Amino acid sequence: MRLLVVEDESLIAYEFACAIEDHLDPEVVAVTTTTSALEMIATRNFDAAIVDVKLKDGTSERLAAELLRRSIPYFLLTGCPTQGELPAPLDRGKMLKKPYEESELIVALEILAETAWMQNLLTLRQ
Repeated sequence: MRLLVVEDESLIAYEFACAIEDHLDPEVVAVTTTTSALEMIATRNFDAAIVDVKLKDGTSERLAAELLRRSIPYFLLTGCPTQGELPAPLDRGKMLKKPYEESELIVALEILAETAWMQNLLTLRQ
């Protein structure tokens, strides 16, 4: 699985990558801004993404819209109390609330992996 992680806090991104690699064997690419993430998905194929809502260059609304357009499943990392408080298209992603437990992260990754697998299977059948 090729996973894009978009998180602007380096320590969180590092801990996140370590937890992912301990439980799964994905190819992880981490970036810190929406702009960098958009450049990455324009040049590489990803199966899934985990995206912080608030980044150094603003919110990740443009990125969420592009992930939806490309049918790349994603989870949002956010401190927002409810999904209804997020602007579109951020409100269409699955949510992982901060602070989260490692077990919650692993469940989110398993959901992303299963969703990505199903989407790849459907693409192959077309």
